[in-house]
Amino acid sequence: MERVPAWITSAARCLLNFIYKLFDAVCPRGNYVVFLSRQTSTPSYDFAAIGEALEKRGYRCVYLVKKLKTSNVIPYAFFALKSLYWLARCRVCILDRYNPLVSMIDFKCEDCPTQEGGEGARHLEFPCEPVVVQIWHAFGAFKKFGYQSIGTREGHSESIAREFGIHRNYSWILCTGEGARK
Repeated sequence: MERVPAWITSAARCLLNFIYKLFDAVCPRGNYVVFLSRQTSTPSYDFAAIGEALEKRGYRCVYLVKKLKTSNVIPYAFFALKSLYWLARCRVCILDRYNPLVSMIDFKCEDCPTQEGGEGARHLEFPCEPVVVQIWHAFGAFKKFGYQSIGTREGHSESIAREFGIHRNYSWILCTGEGARK
């Protein structure tokens, strides 16, 4: 990702938060679970399996999956607008990867006092409305790869990671356990 002037990022963040708060004020939050992905145009097996289990428990699932490039401004803007609408209506949002839109919104968060060992944490905000869950797509790896790549040729720069709040706004992260590493 190329360096974006800070004023553009700030303006985008303000606009996204304004639109989200407008939808949040006028659209009732329902018993919806939103599955959000920019990586594929069809729901993944994980999304479908989790969605099926949640529907059996009375949730209504909405799949917002569309492979997009941010350079395709018009389709990306419409997808972002639709995503903001559903983020304002859902109780839970499930992601399969980092999503810049989710990271830039100021969701209602639970109070979280800093705990011992939290000094090195990048983010200490945990959304409660909606609850944001990321299902991790790397077998046995818990966010290690994403943060390890910051500042390398393969990843984002440290300034971009801070500016966009990369991996911000996760209430929960689901990944495999220690037993899967053996």
